[in-house]
Amino acid sequence: MTRATHGGPRNDTSRRANLGGMTDPQPPSLSEVPAPLWAVPLVLLLVAAGPWPYGFYMLMRLVVCGAAAYLAYSILQRGAARWLGWAFVALAILYNPVFKVHFERETWVLINLASAFPFGIAGWMGRPRRD
Repeated sequence: MTRATHGGPRNDTSRRANLGGMTDPQPPSLSEVPAPLWAVPLVLLLVAAGPWPYGFYMLMRLVVCGAAAYLAYSILQRGAARWLGWAFVALAILYNPVFKVHFERETWVLINLASAFPFGIAGWMGRPRRD
C-alpha cells in the first residue's frame, strides 16, 4: 500500500512556511563576531609564557578551545578564508580540555605564541573597514 502525498513534493519554501516564515540562521561573519571572542584568547595565549598556576592553563584551554570552535564554525559556514577556519579546527582539537595533548613546557610556550596568530588574523579580518 502506498501513501498518498497531498500537495506534491515539499520544497524549501514550504519548509519555511511551516516554520512560521523563519529561515535557517546564518553564522556571523568575522565583522559581526564580538571582539572578546578573538581578543581574550589572543591575550591569554600571549601571557601564557609566564609562570602561572595550573588553573590558568586549564582556563586558557577552555577559552581557546571554545573560541576556536566557534570561529571555525563561523568561518567554514561562510566559506570565506577557509584556511583560517581549518586553522581554528586544529586549535580547537589541540586545546580541547577533555583529551589533552601533552608537550614539554618549552614546547607549549612556542605553540601558544604560534596559536595567537590565527586569533590576531581573525581580529584583523573582522575590523571595521574604512571606505
